[in-house]
Formats: sequence, structure tokens, C-alpha cells
Amino acid sequence: MNAVKIIVSLLLLANMPATAQTKFYFKPSAGVGTGNLSQRSQTINTTTYAKTPATYGGLALGYRIGRFDISAGVTYMRIGYKITNIMFADINNTVDSGSITYYYNQLLLPVLVGYDIPLNNRFHFIPQTGIALWYTLNGRYELETIKTHRKQTIPANAVSNFGNTMGVYSTTHLNISHDVSPKLAVSVAPSLYYMITAFNRSPFANSSQRLYSVTLDLGLTMNLGNSR
Repeated sequence: MNAVKIIVSLLLLANMPATAQTKFYFKPSAGVGTGNLSQRSQTINTTTYAKTPATYGGLALGYRIGRFDISAGVTYMRIGYKITNIMFADINNTVDSGSITYYYNQLLLPVLVGYDIPLNNRFHFIPQTGIALWYTLNGRYELETIKTHRKQTIPANAVSNFGNTMGVYSTTHLNISHDVSPKLAVSVAPSLYYMITAFNRSPFANSSQRLYSVTLDLGLTMNLGNSR
């Protein structure tokens, strides 16, 4: 039985079309979109959460065999969230209201698996999914009230006061790719990053709070081996 399986596998590999050959590829990409915090605190009912801009840029090296591929790389992402309708009171009981916006600069190490679905001779649909290890380099918060406006950088050694400094994202990318030449393709993709591990460690918030981003990405795939 094992011999039969080996023979069948060899026959399938021998008849694999040229469009499904093994190759390496290099892919720089960048994206813009929005970020926010999910599963928010239930202890402060007057506050609301708002989306903030999210940006990222990355480099990936991939290996494709047949229609399948696996890639790994490094990515920088700026992500955050905004808390609005906050009431403040100072030592003189002077009441003020406003919002706080948090931004975090993160380094990601994504690993993705994908599958190439040809749409015609030049267009391909390539869904990818995987995980990304993340580490927060530093951050920034902006406090804006009716009476004041203050911005302050959160240094790397103080980020842990605002949330966990490392963890894991799940990520999904839905690429539409266009072959410009046998060696070059451009792609656009709606993408999602969602934290698997909890982010916020504040005693005033649930331990299950997670950051997420939704972006629209632009990529440039350079085939280093056989063409499609």
C-alpha cells in the first residue's frame, strides 16, 4: 500500500503543470486602515471607544510549491484606539471632559500560509492566513479635554504600564494579484490583524481586551525562481 502511494505521488508531481512550479518570492507591502480595541471594559459605562488610523509596512520572503505557499517576514505597525466621553476631576474638584488616544509602535514577525487560485491568465486570488508575533517598541497618548490638550510619548520601559508588551496576532490577507510580467506582480488586499493574546493589563479593564486593525494593503511580488 505504501509503495502504491509513493508511485501515485511521483506521478502527480511529474504531471504538475508549469504554472505550479516551486519558486521563491520577495514581497514588500504597505497598508492603511483603522485600529481599535475589542472586548472593552465593562466598569466604565459612560465611555465609548472610537477607531484610530492604523498603518503598516513590511517585507516577506515566501516559498511557493504548486498552488501553496508559505512566507515569513518582518512588519512595522502603528495601531491604537481612542476613548471618548471621559470625565476628569482635579484636586479642586474642577470637572472636565474629553478623550484619550493611545498609539503603539509594534514590531511583528508574521508567518503565513496561502493558496493561489488563478482567475485568468494574469489575475489570481491568493488568500493567506497565519499568526504574527508582536512586540511593542514604544507608544504615545494624547489627552484632549475642553480645557487642555497634551501629548506625551510612552517610552519602551513604560509601555507595560499600559498593556502587555508582546504576544500573538492572528492575521488574514485576501490578495487580488495581477501579473505585470513573469517575474513581477502587484496586489491589493483587505487584511485583518486581531490579537490572540490579551493586551490590556489595566486593573480597570477586562483582561481579555485585544487590539485589532483592518487595512487595505498594496504589495509588490518579485518572483526569484521559476515564473508562473
